[in-house]
Amino acid sequence: MAGVKTEVDVAWNRFLGSNTFHNWQQDNPGEFERIENYKQSDGPEPNGISTEFGLGLLALVNAGKLGDGTYQGI
Repeated sequence: MAGVKTEVDVAWNRFLGSNTFHNWQQDNPGEFERIENYKQSDGPEPNGISTEFGLGLLALVNAGKLGDGTYQGI
């Protein structure tokens, strides 16, 4: 399972370095911060993520949480 987390972390870092990410972040302030805070916590999924890119990033975070066994979903 640790391999999944590693792959997710690699993909996450690629997203952060892309122009698509920077454009999305500028157009949707706050979504990234909520997703990033969720990525670093054991709290519930953030509300208000409505863009396709944001939902994809959230799915990526959830895959990583499942991969390292820390996901606390319902």
